[in-house]
Amino acid sequence: MCFNGEKGDKDFGMKRIWTGKLLVSAMMTVVTLIVLKMIDWMEHSFQPPDPDVLVIPFDPFFYLMYVAPFMFLFALPVSMVSDWLTQRAGKYRWGWSLLIHTGAAALLMFWLGWHIRQSVQWVVTPFTLLGLLVQSVFSLPTLLALIYWALDEWWKSRSLKK
Repeated sequence: MCFNGEKGDKDFGMKRIWTGKLLVSAMMTVVTLIVLKMIDWMEHSFQPPDPDVLVIPFDPFFYLMYVAPFMFLFALPVSMVSDWLTQRAGKYRWGWSLLIHTGAAALLMFWLGWHIRQSVQWVVTPFTLLGLLVQSVFSLPTLLALIYWALDEWWKSRSLKK
């Protein structure tokens, strides 16, 4: 897995890859906080204030406690596995990489949705499974995985030029 264009210095190439991956994960932590703030703003800006509803203010440090570990303990390893699996894929490498990034996020959401629904004793039918699958594919983490993939590919193309 050497994206640096230099075959001789493998350690330098791995350092550049790890630096890029860590930088992309840090950038995605900030992007995720911005997306969550936008969702919070949209949710509260189009409705008149309801005195019966408790509104919890958006606290970036609270969300950071959950977003940062997710980016570094889930998204970063998925990205590394994606690079390892697609290193010999040729011109379709970016497509397979996109599928792995978004597929891992969708699988995580499917798994979480399955276990949340098990706690409320739901009836498993083909329609409920299809609904869970659609919710998993069109979820916020899948969108964020798409953005993560785009930043990761941008960083790799930038690294190859140097």
